[in-house]
Amino acid sequence: MIVNDRGNIDNKEELLNSTPYIRDLLNYVNKKIVPFQCPGHKAGNSYISFYKKILKKYLFELETNEIPIIDTFQNPTKGLKKSQEEVAKLYGVYRTFYIVGGSTLSNIIALSSLVNENSEILIPRNAHKSVFSSLIVSGVKPYFVYPEYDYDFNVDHNLDIDKVLTKVKELNIKKVFISNPTYYGSCIDIEKLSLKLREIDKDIVLIVDQAWGAHFKFNDKFPKCATDFADIIIMSPHKTLSAFTQSSFLHIGKSLVNKNPDIIPKIEQTVLMLSTTSPNSLLLFSMDYTQFQLHNPKIFQKLYSIAYFIEKEIKKIDEDIILTFDKLKSKLGVDERDITKIVINLSKYGLSGYELEEILLNKYKIQVELADLFNVIFLVTVGDNYKKARYLVNAIKEIVYLLKNNFIKPKNILRKIKELPDWPKLAITPRQAFISKYRYVNLEESEGLISAELITTYPPGIPIIIPGEIITKDIIEHIKNEIKFGGKITGFSDKKLKKIRVVEY
Repeated sequence: MIVNDRGNIDNKEELLNSTPYIRDLLNYVNKKIVPFQCPGHKAGNSYISFYKKILKKYLFELETNEIPIIDTFQNPTKGLKKSQEEVAKLYGVYRTFYIVGGSTLSNIIALSSLVNENSEILIPRNAHKSVFSSLIVSGVKPYFVYPEYDYDFNVDHNLDIDKVLTKVKELNIKKVFISNPTYYGSCIDIEKLSLKLREIDKDIVLIVDQAWGAHFKFNDKFPKCATDFADIIIMSPHKTLSAFTQSSFLHIGKSLVNKNPDIIPKIEQTVLMLSTTSPNSLLLFSMDYTQFQLHNPKIFQKLYSIAYFIEKEIKKIDEDIILTFDKLKSKLGVDERDITKIVINLSKYGLSGYELEEILLNKYKIQVELADLFNVIFLVTVGDNYKKARYLVNAIKEIVYLLKNNFIKPKNILRKIKELPDWPKLAITPRQAFISKYRYVNLEESEGLISAELITTYPPGIPIIIPGEIITKDIIEHIKNEIKFGGKITGFSDKKLKKIRVVEY
């Protein structure tokens, strides 16, 4: 390494090799990727020039700690307090916390705040992995409701309300957790669910992970917003809005004030216990800017219009390849769908989601939000415009043309995989499995044993198996297929992905 008299390295390539993560970030920037993934600001496109200039000019000065002249996260009394209060007012909730550990941390805070002598909760089995991490941290005992499965797109959608209500009555459950929307955009009628739960027991606490739906409140063409009906609501304003990655809103609904006010101080204390005492001021900056944007309804009308344009144009190419509300309503009775999640499936042409992701990135420089074995998702946000929307539509049109005329040769992955495996059975609680003694076994030899690990494809972050569930032959084959065909697997402590930790009896 050559260092000059000023202590700097002269060779830029050598300099970048000395900072490998920065090198990779610059490599991404230099490729001029067209982002249809988080964060929602889409490389700053949702920021007006005044605030862009502030960030460009004062980036390092703005990144500071909690000095009295600004405000403190632990006890805000100035600008941070006012900003959070304005968000609470806009969403119509009792209180909003800005969380800088993502909605993962918000989920852990929410569930940990509910711990008591009867710590049980009803949750969807296709919840985000952070919910299952929350169960391990909090010790809350879960009961599962299993989602409706779509055999055409091979996707787990949302829950059937009647199944939720039946479980609540059967188990006398006092706390219900719902993911709304799912990663793939399907929604439950949160208003109807809230009313029905109240009829069963007015004291049931409803928690909603609305991480992917922070925009719902601001246009009546979007699904219903949980802040109008639920007690605790989690949102990720960096997904479809303008906050920076790792930002989260944790809302306390007004209904909780009358229903169970004793929980509110516990939430407040858990926020302080689990949040960093050194919150990043740039994340708080971005959440305050998001608060500013929430006042402008035109932003959300444009968001809906661009998503609707993409859906309409792709249906013209081939209406079988795009997941729409009409399909979900007719097949599964799904109540609502978030149009900002554009789900494309080219299985009829033999192309897997992972192959489509690769083609889009390498040929068109389009980055998808998610690819799984069967689908890709394009995320439309407040940072998008019609030019990029048309570019996306034309790329899909060209790919379908190339497939029809055999210019693209699929790898026949989908001939080997027909559908996702059935959900495994829960034998012991996630926390019991996590704290138990364990041993390593070869994945191939783990059938019938209890997993001690949380194995997930990320994205979407829905666990294949969680601690406490019994490993099945189909689960083993599914994990192997994900590894073989391009899935991004997390959760194995064996980084070679050959062995899995199981509970030792």
